[in-house]
Amino acid sequence: MIQLVAIAIALAGFWTPPQQLAGVYEVDYERSSIVAKLKKGGLLRFLGHEHGVVPGEWSAEVVFDPDDFERSRIVVQIDAASLIIDTPAARQLAGVDPDGPSVEDVAEIRAKMLSDEQLGVVAFPAIRFETTRLRLADDGLELYGELTIHGVTREVDVEAQLQREGDAWVVRGSFAIEQKDFGIEPISIGGVVKVANEIEITFVIYATPSR
Repeated sequence: MIQLVAIAIALAGFWTPPQQLAGVYEVDYERSSIVAKLKKGGLLRFLGHEHGVVPGEWSAEVVFDPDDFERSRIVVQIDAASLIIDTPAARQLAGVDPDGPSVEDVAEIRAKMLSDEQLGVVAFPAIRFETTRLRLADDGLELYGELTIHGVTREVDVEAQLQREGDAWVVRGSFAIEQKDFGIEPISIGGVVKVANEIEITFVIYATPSR
């Protein structure tokens, strides 16, 4: 027995505990949001509307290591077929005029948006963003990642704000993408009233430590 204890003590001198894992956080979806603002375009853009689009179903994975942000990551996945357009809440989040298009026009625009000519949600059911690197900056948080839409992946850089609220981390940010970069032709009605190529995406992710 004495020999076993001695061996155990000796081995303990060579053993180091495994590196502590970064904290896994749970997303509070009631306090989190993602919204895309679609602007007006085309020759008769003064007749059209700006639009707010939000996901009906989405999920996020958040890992934060405040001591080493290189080990942190954020992954967001959206069910493309669940996208909702121009509800009062979506328009408010997008910051557009609450007086949107008619119910009939909303249905037509949404059908076009989800169709094979646009997002192609049958062939490409998921919209996904995954960080490749996070960097803490003096004025916030820089996110470097890959965004996949319509089966096309592009690198995006996002300047975000990072705030601590109690034991929660809150990440807020916005960035712009161009639909044509993802093989999508902007929605057009009659060729003269259309959605602009640029889309502004704004997000808030409210994450608390997993229990």
